[in-house]
Amino acid sequence: VAGGVPAPERWRDSLTEPRAEPEARRRAEEAAQAAAAVAELISLHGLAPDEIMVLARRRAVLAAVAEALAALGLPHGVAEPLPLQALPEALDLIALLDVLASPGHDLSLARALKSPLFGVDDADLLWLAQRARGEGGGWLRRLLAEAAPPTAALQRAQRLLAAWLPAAAGLPPHDLLDRIVGEGELAARLATAVPAARRAVALHAVDALLAAALSHQGARLPSLYRFVRSASALAPSLSGAWAAEAEARRREEINGLYVAMTRAREWLVFSRTAPRAPSAERTGWARAEPVAVAWSPAAPTALAEADEVAVPQAAVLHRSVPAAAPTPVAADDPRAARLGQALHRLLEWAGRPDAPLAPAQWKAAAAAAAAAFGLPEAATTVSDLAHRVLHSPACAPFFRGPRLRWAGNEVPLADAQGPLRIDRLVLLDDEAPPGRTWWVLDYKLHSAPAGLAPLRLQLQRYVAAVQALQPGDAVRGAFVTAGGELQPL
Repeated sequence: VAGGVPAPERWRDSLTEPRAEPEARRRAEEAAQAAAAVAELISLHGLAPDEIMVLARRRAVLAAVAEALAALGLPHGVAEPLPLQALPEALDLIALLDVLASPGHDLSLARALKSPLFGVDDADLLWLAQRARGEGGGWLRRLLAEAAPPTAALQRAQRLLAAWLPAAAGLPPHDLLDRIVGEGELAARLATAVPAARRAVALHAVDALLAAALSHQGARLPSLYRFVRSASALAPSLSGAWAAEAEARRREEINGLYVAMTRAREWLVFSRTAPRAPSAERTGWARAEPVAVAWSPAAPTALAEADEVAVPQAAVLHRSVPAAAPTPVAADDPRAARLGQALHRLLEWAGRPDAPLAPAQWKAAAAAAAAAFGLPEAATTVSDLAHRVLHSPACAPFFRGPRLRWAGNEVPLADAQGPLRIDRLVLLDDEAPPGRTWWVLDYKLHSAPAGLAPLRLQLQRYVAAVQALQPGDAVRGAFVTAGGELQPL
C-alpha cells in the first residue's frame, strides 16, 4: 500500500496462469488435509475406504475433497445430488444453445468450442479471435465464413454449427438438443475426454438437460431464445417453495453434525479453517470444540517413508464398524484384514444371484475390489483366492448349480443382542431329497476358523437368528476359508 492506495495486482497471462483466489486456495488446502486424514486412517489404522464418510458444511467443498482423494490414488465416490447449473457438461450445452440463439455471444461460443463436443484448443481460439478482429464481425460469423479453418477440430465445428444454426430457428429446444447430442457424438466424446471417476455424472448431466428441455413448461416454449433465458429464472409461484428450500439449506450444517455424531462408531475427526470474519452463528465446530481432543498425526515426511502413503488431519468422517467381530488375523494384521475384505467383496460380486460376474469382467472386478480396500497391488492375490473358493468342490454348490434355490449377500438380520449381517445366506436342495436346508456362510481369511471358540459362537448366533425366522426349515452354518475349504459348525 502506497499513500493509502492498494498496490495494483501484477499482470498475468490469463491463458497460462490461473487467478489465485484466496478462498479457493484455502478450500483446496483444507480438502488436501481431509484427504490426508483419510489416507492415514487407511494406512495406519486399518480402515477400508468404504468405511469412511466425509461430510462438509458446503457441498462445493466435497468436489475439492474428491479431487484431493483422486490425487492420492484413493478410491472414492461422491453421492451428492447436484443441480444442473453445477454440472459443467450441462453448462457447455447451454453455452452452445446460447450462441445458436444469439450468434453474437462470443464468450458462449468460446466455452462451447472448448468443451468435449468440439475439443478446440487455446491456439485455435486465439486464431479465431484474431481473424474476427481483423475481418470484423463476431466469432461465429467469422468461423462460418472461413474457406479452410486451420485444424480438424475447427473444421468439424464449422460443419456442425453451419447445420445447427438454421435448425435452431425452427426446432423446439428438446429436438435441437437431441440432434446436437446425436450428430455431435457427444456421449462417445465425453466418455473419451472425461476422467473415469466423473464419466457417469457427465453422461447423466446430458440426459438431465434433455429431460429438462422436454418437461420445462410442458415443452411449450416457442423459441430457443426463451428456453435459454428461462433456464435460471424462478417462476413467481415457486418463490415460497424456494424460500423454504433456502431455510432448509441453512439448517444443513447442524443436520450434518447430527448425522456425523450419531453414525460414527470409532472415529469422528474435524477439520476447520479459521473464517476471515467472526460470525454470530453457533457453528457445528463451536458446539464440538469444547469436547474435542487435538489430533497430532505424524508428519507427512515421516509417513512418506512408510510402505503406504498417509498424511494428517481431516474433515468430518466416520467409521462404520461391521457387526461381526474381526478374525484374529484381522486384529493382528490390518493389511490382512483388508485383504479379507477385498476377497469378501469379490465373492459378493461373483455370487450375485441376479447378475453374477461374467468371465470378461473378472479381472476388472478383482482390481476394483482390491483398490476399494487400499490394496491395488493385491489384485492378483484377491483374484486367485476367490477363484479357489468358487471352484472348490465343497464350496461351488453354494454359488451355482441345480441345487441352488436362493442366495443373498450381506443379509441384514437382528436378534436380542443387536444387528447382524450374514456374509452369504443360501437355500440348497438336500443331496438326498426330499428336503432343503438354509446355509449361513461366514467368509474367513483364517485357515481354521472353526477351531476358534469366539468365531464359533458368532456363527451360532447367526444360525439361531435365521432359525427363528424359518422355524420349520433346517438351518446350518459353515465357515468358508480363503483356501476353499468348507468348515461346518
